[in-house]
Amino acid sequence: MSSGMSTGLKVSLTLLCWAGLLCAAVEAQTPPPAPEKSSKNDLMIQVVSNPDTPLGLRQANAQALLQDPQAHSALIELFQAEPDNENIVTRIIICQAIAALNDESVIDQLARVVPKNFIEPLFQALLSSHAELSSWAAQALVKCHDGVSERLAGLVVDTSETPAHRLAGIIALKLIINRQSVLTLAGLLNDNDAEVRGRAAAALSEMLYMPDPLDDEHFLNSILPQLRKMNEPAFLLWLMGRQRTRLRDINLRQHQDQQETALWRERFFQAQTEKFNLLVSPDEKLKFLKGYLVDQQEDLLRIWALERINEWCKTASVRVGPVAQQLVELLPRFIVDNQPQVRRLTATALAQLDYKIVHPAAKALLEQLKKETDPAVQAALLSTLGTLESVPALDQALKLLAENPVRQVDIVAQEAARSVGKICGAQAKIISTEQIEQVAACLAQSYPHRPNSAGLRGEWLQAMKRIAEQEKFRPQAGKYFEKILIQALDDPDPSVCSPAVYALSELLDRDVLPLLLTEPRNLLDNKDNEENTARFATVRFAVVTAVEKFGGAEYLAPLRRQLGQETDPDVVQRIQGAFLKILESLGLDEVHQWALQLQTVGDKEELLRVEVIRILWDKITKSKTAGAVVKLDYEKFALSRQAEIAEQKNLPLQAVKWYQKLLALKVPEEHKDNYREKIISLSLANDSKEILQVAQVAMVEVIKRRPTVLTRIAHTCDALSLSDDKQLLRRAEIIAALIIPLPSQTLPSSEIARSWQRRANETALALIDRQEKLLSETGKENPEAIKMLARLDSRLTSYPSFEVPVQKRQEALEKLRSIIQSVPEKADSKPDTERMPKADDKEQKKSSKSPGADAGAKSSTRP
Repeated sequence: MSSGMSTGLKVSLTLLCWAGLLCAAVEAQTPPPAPEKSSKNDLMIQVVSNPDTPLGLRQANAQALLQDPQAHSALIELFQAEPDNENIVTRIIICQAIAALNDESVIDQLARVVPKNFIEPLFQALLSSHAELSSWAAQALVKCHDGVSERLAGLVVDTSETPAHRLAGIIALKLIINRQSVLTLAGLLNDNDAEVRGRAAAALSEMLYMPDPLDDEHFLNSILPQLRKMNEPAFLLWLMGRQRTRLRDINLRQHQDQQETALWRERFFQAQTEKFNLLVSPDEKLKFLKGYLVDQQEDLLRIWALERINEWCKTASVRVGPVAQQLVELLPRFIVDNQPQVRRLTATALAQLDYKIVHPAAKALLEQLKKETDPAVQAALLSTLGTLESVPALDQALKLLAENPVRQVDIVAQEAARSVGKICGAQAKIISTEQIEQVAACLAQSYPHRPNSAGLRGEWLQAMKRIAEQEKFRPQAGKYFEKILIQALDDPDPSVCSPAVYALSELLDRDVLPLLLTEPRNLLDNKDNEENTARFATVRFAVVTAVEKFGGAEYLAPLRRQLGQETDPDVVQRIQGAFLKILESLGLDEVHQWALQLQTVGDKEELLRVEVIRILWDKITKSKTAGAVVKLDYEKFALSRQAEIAEQKNLPLQAVKWYQKLLALKVPEEHKDNYREKIISLSLANDSKEILQVAQVAMVEVIKRRPTVLTRIAHTCDALSLSDDKQLLRRAEIIAALIIPLPSQTLPSSEIARSWQRRANETALALIDRQEKLLSETGKENPEAIKMLARLDSRLTSYPSFEVPVQKRQEALEKLRSIIQSVPEKADSKPDTERMPKADDKEQKKSSKSPGADAGAKSSTRP
């Protein structure tokens, strides 16, 4: 039997008891022993099964019941009760109690404590689908000595059993370390089930102190033949001979015990955290944490409380709320705590709170920093003082920065440099020239001592950048930093190179651009490979920022080239912004030239194509407002492109307005007709009434010279269904807006005129049909359709108000129908007659006087 396993179980019991101590009050409420032994056992059974009782107390009672043979039947009955979630827990507790029995007990004593009638329930639990219960049942079965090994061996080799049951058997069998168990598991290495083979190999690795995963071939060919020749004593001697592996295994078990301890601790703290999170009131939360922080001497509990405070302080309601003031009054006492982790978490918690509330604690933080020796705490204190922008902390930060780099810890140096930069960058007004001289000299002198740490070099450069950004400090920054910064442009790490670019931009103004973009350094060039190109995106971003700030027209072409090959989306966006900002500073002629160049572009230049037209039009507008004469080609080009862009963006009304501006230019009528046709096309493709109104004017103008436009309108109207309400109204609207308003004699021929009259009549009749149906079904008609009838035919205006009875309105609709369906008299055909050649006038008059003609006219006229 494994002594290592016994040790692990003892540790588990210890931990369970430790968790149980937190609820000592519950244990105090345990009923006193009853005079009768059976009544005492009944009470203990109740404790074991009660889910409200602490876990450690339930297990302790289960162990006590195991020692009393009279309680076995009740314990087994409890174990075999109907399973539910809580009964699973109870069964696990009983298994744990059996597994925790002392391995040093003699065999007959164990037999008395764990009799045969426990074996069958434990086997049932072993085959449970509940993984934890099955695992503990396996450990409990190890303490049974009546045929358990043989039964487990039969279970694992029985291929008719489910794989899950066989795997559970392997888990139990590996805990019984003897020659027969090993041989049984060895036989499973050739099993048909891959999971069974794998579990058996893992079990053998653990039992025989062999590497995991097991080398099956070596084991089967070399080790197994030896084991088969051994008897039990020889096997045990052989196993003891693997001393080195055994020692390694013991160390591993100790590590597992430590992990188990950590796991139980984690579970406890997780439960406490959940309880804390359930609290709603800030005062209740603070009181809860304060109880662990102030009244608790256990370091782990105080550290847990401070971790919760750190998380809590990240919320806006705490950071600036009334709780912040209470925390500032509470926390400073822990800055001098004996436990370094407590001091560190105190500093980081204060850094989360509002600057104005925490600032009074800066003095206490600085005093602790002066005597602090723990590097992690020093770094936290420096970080918090930097966040508080505490000028008095500068001297101590510089002292830590300038200390012997061999003795100094990196995290301290990093936070010292960062804090110096933050303080100098934020407190320029109150820092004297003498102080900044000292700071600049210290940064410059300590920088070379960290050549192998890119992170530290970056922090130094960031501090230099923050100082260089302050106009007041630029003389000192230039004096001490310029050489370092120029050298940093060639640093192989982008986190160092980027801040150098920004800092030099502040120091050198536009003179920085040749340093950044002149070969062989050109920092916009892609690096050796894709990985480096991605890494140096921050550097390219910084360079483009400098170009945007100081560059002129000569940098537009390089920016465009870089845009074409740039892969980082942030840098792409930055290049686009820089390009457009420089473009806006140029004159009208230069902008026009760039607008011409950018008409054929790639995806990343699309924004430039659109924006350069906007910039061009803005400059045209400002020039004209100032009274300057602008070339007509410039205006025509800008307006045409604006209209095209609006169409591409599906902004038809905006496009129409640009075409209207084009119509106002002094361009040939042929060009204007092109614009009018564009407007008409947009009116046909969109439902906008406003566009139709503009198209109405365009139609009157363009029909004189381009009557073919009627064909497009006809196709659009004919494609619209008369049986669909929405399409019917759309058809009526197009005819009413574009055809009806045309002056007489505008249409190219009488045949075309009749065809449009026929479309108008068909549309009107369809509208009347729809209104009659609506009126009969709902007693209402569509007011928009009624108005449209009047627009389609000026004779269709006498329609009563909608308050008139339905019958009257039905009669009115029928009257409108009769007006449309009536054949006009000859006098009504005057437009057709007037379009005929004059040579036929006399003959036409004669034919009109003939009786047959009069009769025909009268007969075709409906009342």
